[in-house]
Amino acid sequence: MIEDFINNKFDSDSKLGLFVCFIKHIKGYDANKSFKTINFTILLIRSGSIKLQLNNRIQEFAAHDLILIPKDTDCRILNMDEQLQVCVMVFSWEYVVKENLVAQQKFFFHFLNSINSPSISLDATDFKLMLWLFKVIHLKSKKEEDSINSKELGQNSITLFLHEIRMIYNKYQKNDMIFSQTRKGLLVSQFLSHITTHCKEQHSVEFFANALCVTPAHLNKIVKKVTHRNAKDLISEALITKAKALLDNPEITIVDIADELEFSTPSSFSTFFKRRTALSPSEYRLTIA
Repeated sequence: MIEDFINNKFDSDSKLGLFVCFIKHIKGYDANKSFKTINFTILLIRSGSIKLQLNNRIQEFAAHDLILIPKDTDCRILNMDEQLQVCVMVFSWEYVVKENLVAQQKFFFHFLNSINSPSISLDATDFKLMLWLFKVIHLKSKKEEDSINSKELGQNSITLFLHEIRMIYNKYQKNDMIFSQTRKGLLVSQFLSHITTHCKEQHSVEFFANALCVTPAHLNKIVKKVTHRNAKDLISEALITKAKALLDNPEITIVDIADELEFSTPSSFSTFFKRRTALSPSEYRLTIA
């Protein structure tokens, strides 16, 4: 059943936390059974139709429809015809954090925390583009290479995919594209936006809590509830992303990087980086040489 694909239970040792498949034949469904999504799902209908109840909203989708289903959505399959064929892409929360998709793609965070399930009907050209991108990511996810170049290509594929979805939604819905968020989701969105801007020079939860006019304890509580990670971890992960970008430039010394990232000493920067990546800054540079 389609529920099994949407609620893919990724192993704890899974390298990806990303699942892509093309369903041509779906065997049955139980219209009386509802389930809560445990992942973030993107569906592209290739043919046929399906009627879903998503958070008490009944919607019918047909060929060329693109549907975004956030995590923790109450879902029920009400009807689907025999011609239904669908592309399914599923992200685990661990994958989202690991690939830093929240900080890099603000659109994606709005999708993650939307209280509705935005959908659009694509024209033939945009449908072919999305189908092609599904196929590219499917091929990338099947490969077993662990090289830096291979991982970077995979990340670039996802970035391109999310960029195209954002462009398509803006094209079809223009200024009417609204992702309604809870107050908690809005607070976390603002927190993540601040991290992207200020994590180079500010590493403490207290700074971001003050900027958002909440206590550090409240901020951490809400961030953990929404993202399943504590606020300090997200700050550190954003900082690691900035550090890696600087380390990719061999002309910048590690001493200068430590200074730019506001570490008290190069040694404290190296300790922080190794604790988070299992590599020292110099060892990391060797992997990208």
